[in-house]
Amino acid sequence: MPTATTTTSSNPTPSALTSLTTLTTQNPTVSLTTQVLHNLQHQHLWTSLRIHDPRTLSPAQRMPLISGLPPQTLYTHPDEQAFMLEHGISTADLPVEREWVIPTAQGQAWSLRRLAECFDALPLPDSKHGDGGETVNGDGDGGGSGSTSETESGEKTGEKKKAKKMEGRKL
Repeated sequence: MPTATTTTSSNPTPSALTSLTTLTTQNPTVSLTTQVLHNLQHQHLWTSLRIHDPRTLSPAQRMPLISGLPPQTLYTHPDEQAFMLEHGISTADLPVEREWVIPTAQGQAWSLRRLAECFDALPLPDSKHGDGGETVNGDGDGGGSGSTSETESGEKTGEKKKAKKMEGRKL
């Protein structure tokens, strides 16, 4: 005679991302920003990530922005590419620059005004990046200390070196 077996089903342990976003479900924008930041950090290996809450960079900023250092340069202007080819400079010689990310969801409605507000909120290239932001992994450890790190000072030095390299050329 077959014996009756009882199975107890339990929910699987929530993922790290689920644990992070569960705390922010009251505000979908914060939850989305957390998810995008998590993906940049763990899937795309960005470092020195910061969340810039609304109105911290400028009064016109209405939504959070994320800034950080990608693992490699994302874009090189065609004029810079030509200069690099002429002078034998490889992309590996260029320092990585801080990039800015607008956390958005698929199907989110955008207007030119709203996009312009995001760009207007960004600091000028020669200003200190990260004013008003919350450091999530300043030293690449995910600690979120909020202090200036060696990576950031190295980045500033790298930007100066790149500016000196490009300063000599005439366009």
